[in-house]
Amino acid sequence: MPGIDPAVAIHKLYIDPTFSPIKQKKRLFNDEKNTAIREEVQALLKTQAIRHLVDGSVGHEVFDFMDAS
Repeated sequence: MPGIDPAVAIHKLYIDPTFSPIKQKKRLFNDEKNTAIREEVQALLKTQAIRHLVDGSVGHEVFDFMDAS
């Protein structure tokens, strides 16, 4: 943020580059919670509090980030 001295507030991630990433276990819910979650998401979509986004990179192994201009 402009105007704030980095000695006061700075964000750093102390990550050891020799460690590999770990995928967390998928969280499972019982049927009652799944139904409640689905209903809440549908309500939020209907009121446009959230938007449904589709990731265009789904199914691709390699991503190309080169600028075409």
